[in-house]
Amino acid sequence: MKHITNQGSGVLCFKIAGVQAMSKATFTVTVIREGREKDYYDFWVHDLKENKIGEMLNSEVVGFTEIVEAKNKQEAISKVRELHPRLRIDEDATYRLG
Repeated sequence: MKHITNQGSGVLCFKIAGVQAMSKATFTVTVIREGREKDYYDFWVHDLKENKIGEMLNSEVVGFTEIVEAKNKQEAISKVRELHPRLRIDEDATYRLG
C-alpha cells in the first residue's frame, strides 16, 4: 500500500507497507567564484555594477548556481560543498525550487 503525506515541510513522504521514505526536493545553491567574494557582495548587496579596478560585474562573473536534489537545504549545501570544496556558498541565496 502506498500513502502520500505532506509533513508540513513542503517535501512529500511516501509510506509503503509501513516504511516511510522521503522524496527529494530540488534546490538551487549559489556558489561564489574563487577570489570574487568582495565582488560578489558588492554586486548583490551593494548593487555595484563595477569593481574598484573598473571591471564590469554581473551574476556570471561573481558566482554560479548548482541545481541539486536533496532532502533539505542543508543536505543540498553539503552536496555542493563536496563538488566545490574550495569555494564559498551563499547559504542565504540557496532555496528550494517549486
